[in-house]
Amino acid sequence: MNQILGHEGNQSIFQYLKSLNYAEELYTEVLGSFKTICDIVSIEITLTELGFKNFVKVLSLLTDYIKQAKNWLKEELSVLTETKTMGELSFKYAYKVPDQMDNVCELAT
Repeated sequence: MNQILGHEGNQSIFQYLKSLNYAEELYTEVLGSFKTICDIVSIEITLTELGFKNFVKVLSLLTDYIKQAKNWLKEELSVLTETKTMGELSFKYAYKVPDQMDNVCELAT
């Protein structure tokens, strides 16, 4: 859920709020993870002046988006697939940083 809510690409809640001139920034964070029960996700939205005047509408849009996101989690959503693929590629092709102590010992001999 954190990845869906924090996504800033096309069809994201952030892009929609930004297009309405309601939001400048959106930040999400997992505050606690209870693997058998739930995750607690914090959502921080920096509103524009117009967004602040319409904060009830912003909350309504966010609530509707979260309801829809629950359905997406049941399906294979492209943002989840993209995140998973990028994570796998980053791990597979990650630059292996040599251990600094081994490097110092090797240079000293």
